[in-house]
Amino acid sequence: YGRIARELEFLDPDVVLLQEVWTPRADGGVPRHPTWSVATSTGQTTFFRRNGLMVLSRFPIVGGEFHPFRTAAFPDSLVRKGALKITLELPDARRINVWNAHLQAGDAPAVRRRQIDRLLEWVNRAQDGQVADVVGGDFNCTPDSVEFETLTRELGPTVNQVSHSGYFPTYDGLSLRPEAARTLDYIFIRARSGVAPMCARPRVAFAAEDPAARLSDHLGLQVSVRLTPPPDSFDPISPTHTALARFSLPGPGAN
Repeated sequence: YGRIARELEFLDPDVVLLQEVWTPRADGGVPRHPTWSVATSTGQTTFFRRNGLMVLSRFPIVGGEFHPFRTAAFPDSLVRKGALKITLELPDARRINVWNAHLQAGDAPAVRRRQIDRLLEWVNRAQDGQVADVVGGDFNCTPDSVEFETLTRELGPTVNQVSHSGYFPTYDGLSLRPEAARTLDYIFIRARSGVAPMCARPRVAFAAEDPAARLSDHLGLQVSVRLTPPPDSFDPISPTHTALARFSLPGPGAN
């Protein structure tokens, strides 16, 4: 966990979406740099109540909530998977909603499709004055699946589609068994209010030449995003520095 925290500090992103932060020890491995605020959800007192979701942001967090899935199959039914939504205020006072989602794992497509329906309902219902919804996380489906087709049709393109770049394996991409590698993690961009999503080519994070040195069984997806037509030369948005804070976001009840 300490190595993951140091790697995040080295990458120096403005927003970080983490999944599978299941234990207090994992929570303690999250970097505590004073320019990041940390958003989690309330009620994560035991492993069986944890959703494993956490968002770090250098932009001010002005609202949010956790939405738990109503359906789950074993072993995911032991925990509280769902979607953690936060509303961020950008330096130009525009707002975006960032959704950190973790869907049902394994061979349970029917459960996953019901979870996708709920996720789409939450995103469609959210009205926070946002110019865009950025929906990222571990969706546990491949680009050739029916679930992925539904997600892109309803949520908008992935950053790979916007940048016209191919997908790379994000799960077990460093395995000694190449056939185990799959693409399961994505970032979707739904632009609102006439904003056009523009982004740089996605890059791999958490890579390692030696599988024994890998930080996770998932590779990270790192991307620079611009929500307005860029100038001739791409200039990423400068971060807004804020004091470190922890936000525990309430859930809306049983969803």
